[in-house]
Amino acid sequence: MSNTVTESLTLASLAAGEVANILMLNVAPELKNRLNALGIQSGKQIKVVRRGALGGPIHVRVSTTEFVLRRAEADLITVTQTTAVKV
Repeated sequence: MSNTVTESLTLASLAAGEVANILMLNVAPELKNRLNALGIQSGKQIKVVRRGALGGPIHVRVSTTEFVLRRAEADLITVTQTTAVKV
């Protein structure tokens, strides 16, 4: 038997290869409009493709779109990960 646990964290805290659902964008309105145009919207699934070394940028994929975010911007994007827990 397994239950699911949903935890809320930031996009910047995900490791390369991890997938999460976007919960909220805590950014300025101008940046929010730009991110929405790229497909970063609440409810969408996002994958971290790779992480830059030494606190560098984060390469992400949303649907078929790939781009790089500064770590400071990724830290303002709240995501949720659902994991199965065996009981």
